[in-house]
Amino acid sequence: DGTLDVQTGTVNLSSTTIATHAGAFTVSAGATLAFSGNTTNTVNGNVSGLGDVILTSGTTNINAGYNVPAVIANNLANFGATATLTVTDSIRITGGTTDFSSGAPVVIPVYRQTTGTLTGSDSLDVTGTFDWQGGTQTATAATGVTRLVGTVTSATFTGASKFLIGGRRFRNETVNLVWSGGVVSLGASAVFTNDATLNIQGNLSLTATTGGGTFQNNGTVQRTAGAATTTLGSGAA
Repeated sequence: DGTLDVQTGTVNLSSTTIATHAGAFTVSAGATLAFSGNTTNTVNGNVSGLGDVILTSGTTNINAGYNVPAVIANNLANFGATATLTVTDSIRITGGTTDFSSGAPVVIPVYRQTTGTLTGSDSLDVTGTFDWQGGTQTATAATGVTRLVGTVTSATFTGASKFLIGGRRFRNETVNLVWSGGVVSLGASAVFTNDATLNIQGNLSLTATTGGGTFQNNGTVQRTAGAATTTLGSGAA
């Protein structure tokens, strides 16, 4: 029940058996704390500091305060009803499944997803930079929504295929969203709403997957690059 204070270098908490951590964790700038191992790490103590906390192999359940610059996830990471999340820099999903179901909105300056799955019941509001390169966004409740809001300065769909499924909603409220790579597939009653500008730069497709979804355009869709065909299907309105 004490404190693990990582002031320099990396501390890797790796176990082959289920581990429950009741004490607090602090991570100084430039240092790294990693939760790993092919098992379940349950974190019931507060995690704070200016360093990196990496959620890697296995399952990590966060059930307390999480006040660090970034969520860096490559495993099954669950932020449950008792988690209080304060992220000052970014969420970076590079694999696995990250579930935000704390019951409170998640507001972040930077979001980047290269693969893996974002899920949960929390709304996710991005206020600075958004880059979705691949993977899946889904939801566990109707409140699961990704929003580009307020002062967003850069928003991109790049890279590989992207799946918006499971009833999740994606809403571009304020920005010129540049789509330059990857098929976007909508399914299982997901809704993609454009209230600002969707700037299509390539021969790309918006398609339906199992259960279908809806693309709702309330703003402007532009085709600014590419010589062949762009296909907007999947209930485009």
